[in-house]
Amino acid sequence: MGSTRRTTRVILFVAFAFAIMADPVSSVAYTIEASLRALNGHLGLLLATQIIVLSIIALVDVNYWQLVGRFPLGGGSAEGAARAFGTGWVFLPIGALIVDFVLTITISVAAAVSALIAYVPAVAPMRIALGLALLAAPPSRRGRG
Repeated sequence: MGSTRRTTRVILFVAFAFAIMADPVSSVAYTIEASLRALNGHLGLLLATQIIVLSIIALVDVNYWQLVGRFPLGGGSAEGAARAFGTGWVFLPIGALIVDFVLTITISVAAAVSALIAYVPAVAPMRIALGLALLAAPPSRRGRG
């Protein structure tokens, strides 16, 4: 029984870690491409841009460490906002998180559609329909026993 419990805990930890890392990993996957597009392919500016991005990530990391230190039992930004400014402010960090998730999904769908069009250029006129179809598609069940 102890072995099964340990295995279950490891599986839950890996699933939790994957869920926590999915957002930053998906965001990082697009940062270089997005930067190059915004810079019109100017490689000389890419390093400076990426240093700025890394600085922002470092600032967010420091902020999260302080937040976790202040609220070790959970609650995060919402708890911090509620204690600092009142319960009405709880919706600000929650709203920001929802916007973040929506943008992550949107960027992922747009990237998938772009990849499909690159693979099959004839489907380019159906760009919006493809995006909506991908958005409405049920999650993959591959890998589930």
